[in-house]
Amino acid sequence: MNCKPGDLARIVCPRSINLDRLVKCIRLLVPGEEMTIQGVTFQPVSGEGFWAVEGRLSAQGIEGGIETVPGGPIHDKWLRPIRDPGDDAVDESKAWLPPVPLPTIDPTMIPCKEVACTRSSHG
Repeated sequence: MNCKPGDLARIVCPRSINLDRLVKCIRLLVPGEEMTIQGVTFQPVSGEGFWAVEGRLSAQGIEGGIETVPGGPIHDKWLRPIRDPGDDAVDESKAWLPPVPLPTIDPTMIPCKEVACTRSSHG
């Protein structure tokens, strides 16, 4: 399972109109269990692994239009939890990034102290 109860999660299903929306995972649904929100009943399309989630989602309405609902069932495989990694977390992305080169100083760009600037007046 990707998520656990209480997790804030991002929807990652590429075919979903809810892609990248954030939801809160409430509880894992029992296989075949229906979920009713605002008088609309949702039933997971198959088996186990569906979460009852809260969040502003778009869903196909009874008459075929798109409606906004405050949650629904979403399969665990289409959710990625957003959690505090903790104080001892290590950013693993730094392990594969190339080192950042230090800036170099071009000697030709350093002003020479021996050269005096003079102002000429044309008149």
